[in-house]
Amino acid sequence: MGVANSAAPLQVFEARFSTKGIGQSLPLTGASNMISVTLLPNCDLPSASRATVTSLTGSLTPNSALEPFNVTSAPALSFEDLAEWNQTSGVVVLTVGSGGLSAGVEYVVSFWLRNPAEEQDSPDVSVSSFGEVRSKSLAHTHTHT
Repeated sequence: MGVANSAAPLQVFEARFSTKGIGQSLPLTGASNMISVTLLPNCDLPSASRATVTSLTGSLTPNSALEPFNVTSAPALSFEDLAEWNQTSGVVVLTVGSGGLSAGVEYVVSFWLRNPAEEQDSPDVSVSSFGEVRSKSLAHTHTHT
């Protein structure tokens, strides 16, 4: 399944990103700014799972489907080409690509947003995941006495 100690009976895990980082390319007012998100899932995430980046408030980019630019990952094309963007809430929803994501592999995805027209402090940005977590194989050993 891609989770350490996952064979222990009834031990359960929440799918999440163990390590995450968010950075930017250009912190000037009104500029086009590449936002880069680094993700390290704690378990395998199948295709169509989603990563949600929240609190990117203040951007001048209107609601739309964003085309991520310079998407880099290991392996390549780990996320779909389009992301959902809501300007009011400052939320970007990224969809995992057809190959899924593997536990313990670092992924980086980047997309463009237009910076606010006036200075502002960085909001408290966070990343979460949701989607079905599937086991690749369930092998249990039972001992009877």
